[in-house]
Amino acid sequence: MSFAIAGLVLFSVFHFGATAANTVSITSDQPNYVGNGEIISYLTIRKNGAVAPRAPENLTVRFYFPTSVPGASVTNLEEQIPDGSWQVVPQTASAMVPANLALAAYEARDSFTITLPAGTTEQFRATITFTKGSQGEFMVEAIGDQGGYGFLDPAFASYAVVARGGGYKV
Repeated sequence: MSFAIAGLVLFSVFHFGATAANTVSITSDQPNYVGNGEIISYLTIRKNGAVAPRAPENLTVRFYFPTSVPGASVTNLEEQIPDGSWQVVPQTASAMVPANLALAAYEARDSFTITLPAGTTEQFRATITFTKGSQGEFMVEAIGDQGGYGFLDPAFASYAVVARGGGYKV
């Protein structure tokens, strides 16, 4: 799958968290992100059509960040619409308990909801900020009202250079 604007391919998706048990596939443009306190992640969320239930499903999509990286969050989230442009998606602060127990050292800080009919795909662009000099994984989890589930775990590193005398210099 590729994202395109005016016929130009911006990137091809190659990192995905789908397994045979998932009824929802979540993919990203990179498995690892590096930035100076901020990265942009292109995400694709697909409701698999070959797996029951085939009816549209309401998905709550949550972004989890390590508890060791305070302040990490999604600062802007947009959805690509049919004409190729992007529109802002409303988010809510989230304090929900993870469905996946592997997320014990993480907290949900942002979430949004979408409705996906079976076999459809939606593309998103998330601007994510981290503390400079931090690293780890952020998690994206989709939980459906009909039992659908998807999970993705890209890594991030926010580079900074240690200045003489201590502290970070960018």
